[in-house]
Amino acid sequence: MLGHITEELELVCIRVPRIVAAALDREAVVLGAVRIALDMVDERYFTPGTGEPLAPPQGHGTAARK
Repeated sequence: MLGHITEELELVCIRVPRIVAAALDREAVVLGAVRIALDMVDERYFTPGTGEPLAPPQGHGTAARK
């Protein structure tokens, strides 16, 4: 499998990265999901001009508490 991937990359890459098999097994899915979540948090809250407020606007939801 690694040989096929390398061959395909050679067709489209100027410098082909080293391709190796990982020993993550089932952890790969969890680590990928965590990485995506961290990227989304970083983009939403730490990238200038793209953030959403961290708290709802003043008075939002107060009627339900009374």
